[in-house]
Amino acid sequence: MLRTLKEGAKATGEAWRDNYRTPAYIIDRVNAVFPDGWLDPCPENPLPGMDGLGMYSFQNRYVNPPFSQYQKWVDHWLYQPGEQIWICHTNNSSGWFKQLMAEASALCLLFKRVIFIDPRTGEPCKNSSYGKSQSVIYVGDRPEVFIGEFSKLGYSFLTNKGNC
Repeated sequence: MLRTLKEGAKATGEAWRDNYRTPAYIIDRVNAVFPDGWLDPCPENPLPGMDGLGMYSFQNRYVNPPFSQYQKWVDHWLYQPGEQIWICHTNNSSGWFKQLMAEASALCLLFKRVIFIDPRTGEPCKNSSYGKSQSVIYVGDRPEVFIGEFSKLGYSFLTNKGNC
């Protein structure tokens, strides 16, 4: 019988695992790319009644989607106008990763696995990446700004879309 690795809440039944927070060193780079502000449509502690999958458009977005719901978030946010930075597992065989890469202007393959922040404690959670590497993907018309910032964290380059 073929077994597949499940991630986040699907693997453990613990919903909090879908809400790992991004470490500050990555948020610092996002702030540098988007100095005028940005929206996180899937924050750790959403405002009452906030539904990131029910929202539409915002000029600049940083998306750290719940591990078990990548496809839903890609389907909802990827094709909306505005610049986007996505952090996700590097999973080039999945449909959602292929969708992201088809629209990406630039890509950063991080030098090391991200140790996300446990939403319950605010502390780094060493098991948060489940043995997977992460990528940061940029969608927009300023890939050189993204590469300038994220090349400090990993191998950063234009994609085919970014070269057009």
